[in-house]
Formats: sequence, C-alpha cells, structure tokens
Amino acid sequence: MKKIFSLSVPLLLLLCILSGCSSEWVMFGDDQYTVSYYNRKSVRVSPDGTVRLWTKSVVKGKKGREYYTHVFGEKYTSFEYGKALIEIDCNNKKLRSITAEDYDKSDTLIGSTSSPVEGLNIVPDMVVWNLYEKFCSKRKK
Repeated sequence: MKKIFSLSVPLLLLLCILSGCSSEWVMFGDDQYTVSYYNRKSVRVSPDGTVRLWTKSVVKGKKGREYYTHVFGEKYTSFEYGKALIEIDCNNKKLRSITAEDYDKSDTLIGSTSSPVEGLNIVPDMVVWNLYEKFCSKRKK
C-alpha cells in the first residue's frame, strides 16, 4: 500500500502540471472568433476600484483568422493571439486598453498599439463582462 501511495503522488503532480493547474493564464470567456484568458499573476486591484491585468486572446481557427484578416488586413492571415494590458474601472463599468500586441503563429509581432483606448462601457454581452463580475461585483460601492 505504501508503494502505491508513493507512486501515485508524483503521478498526480505530473498530471496537474500537464493539465495546466499551475498555468498563469486562466480562461475567462470566448466568442465566435477568440478564446480569452487573463494572467492571474498580473492582476492588480487598487483601493480606488481599478483593476489592471494582462489578457490574451487566442484566435479560433480559420473563421477567426478570416475575421481578423478582413478587419486588419493581409498580415493577419497568420494571426495567432493578442495580448493586452487593460484597466477595468469597477465603479463606472468602463474598460480602458493601455497597450496591445498581436502575434502570428511563429510568435512574431504583427501589430501593436500603445495608444490608450478610453471609456468603453462594459456590458453583459461582452467577454470582458466576466472579468468585471469576477473582480468588481463583490466590491463595496
């Protein structure tokens, strides 16, 4: 019995590591074109009700690439994922994008912006609503 236990613990740890239990990126939603994650180690909640964190959106196959190519042009035919540093204003249900970077299948940067996008209203039909619910809904107003 002791031998079975001593073999099962390392196997469970290995399964945990392989299944992503230690992953920094946690899925928070998806839409028809991407699956979205946030980096749990990047989350910063300030006393004034602002949440800052990194997000990552991974394209969903051919349909997703076709959409991004249509919107952003030919260099997005090999689009794989984008990362963005965002802020959520919990008190006013607003989203602000601080910086964003898009990468292709070989992790080559294909687009970026560091021009903040201000004041996008967060509403329930947006994927980012899930982050608002997770980090803001339990705050005292």
